Amino acid sequence: MIVKVGKGRQEIDMYYELSGQGKRKVLFIMGFTSTCCQWKNTVRMLNERGGYECCIFDNRGVGHSGQPRGLYTTKLMARDTYELLQHLGWTEDICIVACSMGGFIAQELCLLAPKHTFKAIIMTSTASSPPMSIPPITTLLKLMIHKKGTKGVDARIRAEVAASLLIPPAWGAQPVEPHLKTASPDAMTNVEAIVQMLMYEAATKPPQSQAGYRGQFNAVFFHNVSPKRLRKLGTLSHFLVMAGSVDRILWPRNAAIIARHMKCKRILFEGKGHALHHELGDEFIDIVTSHFDSAFSELSEDKVQM
Repeated sequence: MIVKVGKGRQEIDMYYELSGQGKRKVLFIMGFTSTCCQWKNTVRMLNERGGYECCIFDNRGVGHSGQPRGLYTTKLMARDTYELLQHLGWTEDICIVACSMGGFIAQELCLLAPKHTFKAIIMTSTASSPPMSIPPITTLLKLMIHKKGTKGVDARIRAEVAASLLIPPAWGAQPVEPHLKTASPDAMTNVEAIVQMLMYEAATKPPQSQAGYRGQFNAVFFHNVSPKRLRKLGTLSHFLVMAGSVDRILWPRNAAIIARHMKCKRILFEGKGHALHHELGDEFIDIVTSHFDSAFSELSEDKVQM
């Protein structure tokens, strides 16, 4: 489905999908250069639990959404996302699951929207300006050279390079996890399952344009939420910040910085990388549903006290 967002500020068509049925509304926000395809397996597992309506979408600059020229910001992309929510009629007690740049957008989205819009937010993210907001230089070079859509670079090579950045080699070499086998039935190892997912994404989504890549890169590079704004964020929703100890894209200590200022819960997963939703599988869904349950339980208690 398509909705127009951004009127008066580089209007684009934004692509989104809805699935599941339930009172709890969950918005999934994906990261740099990636499309909503990367959420499909996670959403499938959450929908199997029941009680949730889920929305996934392609950010400005990628996939089936518009990829205009210009320097994007996370504030701009947050406004796109807020207009999507208005289109859906989702106005309060929304839950968010956000990965990487998606976490950057989630921060600005929460600060932009009216109070009580978001009940619970789970994210892997950072808040700092460079150098903390960008990956280590070796990772950055790989992202730039082998980005999705690079002419003359085989799709499988791009997928293998991306997988090497997203997941740790030790986990990647292990026999494929059951939750990944569903999405990649021919895979024998975890890394092969991730590669197949990435190749499926490349085959079913338009390639990212140079304009889209540069726009998103600008948004990532200049993202900056000050300690003061982080403290405000901590009062606006129930946050959970997660990180993998061997994440090669986001510095793991970013999670500690965010959690300290926001006074929120933080989980560090030893031996895990950047793609926690893929690596943790059912454990990830358990954490998500538990955090949501806790947030809504507090909401019920507040109403009783009133």
